[in-house]
Formats: sequence, C-alpha cells, structure tokens
Amino acid sequence: MELVRNKAASREFERFAAAASDSLLRTGFLMTGNAKDAEDLVQETLLKVARRWNRVRSMDHPAAYARRPDRSGPVLNPAPRTRARPGNRHRYWVDSRGRRDP
Repeated sequence: MELVRNKAASREFERFAAAASDSLLRTGFLMTGNAKDAEDLVQETLLKVARRWNRVRSMDHPAAYARRPDRSGPVLNPAPRTRARPGNRHRYWVDSRGRRDP
C-alpha cells in the first residue's frame, strides 16, 4: 500500500523521514526508556504522518507536527506497554520511568 501517491511528494516524504527519524527516535527513547519501543513509536508516527503528508508537507515545521498530540490520540505516543518480567506470571504496566503499575 502506497501512502503517498504523488512521486514528488513521496520523495519529499522520504527525505523528511530520513531527516526527522533520528530526532523522533531520541524523543521516543526518552519517552519509553526502551530502544525497541522507541523504534515502534517512530514507525507508527511516520505512518500517521505519511497518511496526512499532503497537508503536513506545507507546514513550516512538519517534525513538530509529528511530535504533537492530535484529537485521535498522540502521534508520538508514550503509551504504556505491557511488559512481562522473567519469572513473573502476571503482566503489568510499566510507565515511561520504568515504575510498575499493578
């Protein structure tokens, strides 16, 4: 499935994604404390931005748009992820600072 249909817009989005991904990855890591979760968040974020690229590309700061929450939920979202620790039978939420929430 091609999210950005126009070839010129697609190349522009690819340049944006290459330029913004490191910054988004750092932000994601600061929010989650986990590199794999940060990578997942960046991919989800870039997919959401790609779906809206025709509108986002005309903005002054598209990377800022990628970080901001919108009405359908945060784009770069530090949502708690379910984690199971080895030796524990129960699953629980871990917040962005690694604190357990039963």
